[in-house]
Amino acid sequence: MNAEKNRSSGFRGCTRQHSPLFSSGELNPHSAIRNPQLAGFTLLEVLVATALVGIAAAALMSGLSGSLRNLSRAEGYEKAVLVARAQMSRLLIEEKLKPGRLEDRWDESYRWEAEVAPWDPGGRAPVNPDVVPEIAVIKLRVFWKGVQGEKQVTLETCKYQGWSPPQPIR
Repeated sequence: MNAEKNRSSGFRGCTRQHSPLFSSGELNPHSAIRNPQLAGFTLLEVLVATALVGIAAAALMSGLSGSLRNLSRAEGYEKAVLVARAQMSRLLIEEKLKPGRLEDRWDESYRWEAEVAPWDPGGRAPVNPDVVPEIAVIKLRVFWKGVQGEKQVTLETCKYQGWSPPQPIR
C-alpha cells in the first residue's frame, strides 16, 4: 500500500499523497506535478537576475568610492581647522600681542602663519577722544599638503588689549 502511495505522489520516500488538485477539485495552477516547467527558473531568468545584481553592486561600489574620496578631502580640512583653532587660542592667551608676523610648523604636514596688526578704525573718531582702545587684529593661516597641492584655511579675530591715551596727530 505504501509503495502505491509513493508511486502515485511522484516523490520517493514520501508517505503522503500530494495532489495537483485543490480540495474543491480544481487544478492548482502552481503545482509542479501538473506543470514540470514551474519547478525552477529558466536560464534566461537566472542570467537577468545575475545582471541586475551585478549592476546594483557596481553602483553601490561607485558610491562608496566617491564617499571615501570626499571623506579624505574633508579630513584634511577638518584637521587644519582644529590646528588653526588651537593656535588661535594660544595667541589669544598672550598678555600683549606685538604687531608683526609669527610662523611655525605644527608637524610635517601642517604649518601656520599669523599676522598681528593694530586695529584701524577706518577714519572714524573715537567716542571718547581721551582714551583709545588697543585692539589687535589677528589673521591666522594654516597650510597643509593636499592631494592637489598646498591648501590653506584662514581664521581672523580681534583681541582687546586695554586702553591707551590717543597718539598726537602729526
